[in-house]
Amino acid sequence: MAATKYTELSNKLSVLLAESSSTSESQNAIACSNAVILVNGSTLTREEKNAVVEAIGNTANPSGYYYENNGIQAGLDAIKKIGSEAEESQPSPTRLNLKNLKNLVSDGTIFSVEFIKRSNGELRKMICRLGVKKHLRGGDKAYDAKHHNLLTVFDMEKGCYRSIPVDAIQRLCVNGQAFSFGEVSHG
Repeated sequence: MAATKYTELSNKLSVLLAESSSTSESQNAIACSNAVILVNGSTLTREEKNAVVEAIGNTANPSGYYYENNGIQAGLDAIKKIGSEAEESQPSPTRLNLKNLKNLVSDGTIFSVEFIKRSNGELRKMICRLGVKKHLRGGDKAYDAKHHNLLTVFDMEKGCYRSIPVDAIQRLCVNGQAFSFGEVSHG
């Protein structure tokens, strides 16, 4: 589990568990109550809190009369289960490729991009846009940009056309949203 709200609560309950080594019923009841207070004061959702409190209560006092233990370990197990389910339900990020990039940045939209230059490895920042064809002259390019996974853009600062390697894009800001990319695919 990453350092999350689940880890934070687990750490607090682990400390409480270590401090509550008594086997007396009254001490178990106090530790159980303290654990419930910690859970209810946490940043878990209402459903998550209810599940953890139920696990603690059912284990500590299954009969409703006698506290057999403090139930904290059951609470820790419930948090671990909830945390792993939450991690599994996280969607994986969409990989950036030429098609996805063109969907994000439609013709005429001004955007900023940071990428690593292939020639010297330096980080370049650029404000640019797609779809500028007014001043184009001459024939076709000497290479197929799509084959080389390049995106041809109009550099707004320099007033000229540039080719950006899509696989080297580190950050893209468009319409007020910033997207950061690490490793990107060549699809």
